[in-house]
Amino acid sequence: MERSLRALLAALLSLAALSAQELRDPLIGRVLDPDGAPVTGAVVEVWRAGGRGTALLDLDYRNDFRRIAVARADADGRFAAHVPVGLPCRVVVDHAPFARYLREDCLPSDDMTIRLQAPGVLQVAAVLPDGRGVP
Repeated sequence: MERSLRALLAALLSLAALSAQELRDPLIGRVLDPDGAPVTGAVVEVWRAGGRGTALLDLDYRNDFRRIAVARADADGRFAAHVPVGLPCRVVVDHAPFARYLREDCLPSDDMTIRLQAPGVLQVAAVLPDGRGVP
């Protein structure tokens, strides 16, 4: 009797462990500079919102992003991360001296190419009511 209870308990625990596992897909690719050379050490962050990719009216849930993976590019600019299967992700690379890279609604792919760009500078002049310009 005690042996069968132990076997039943072990079976239930293993079933619970299997159902708690999450399916994952690889997100791999390269980080390149504007000239096509690999960027070493760039940190690739993958964010996911629980309600992203659905037609929810709850905008707080739809835009509630959480970081689910972080990968660092190697000497060849290659990176790899395992992300949960299902809803689309946001991929962010913020590596100086390049502009911040942001890609929305990204699904895991076989080979993603992230081409960083040079940062931009915006200069404006505000015009006051008397007609003078202020930089």
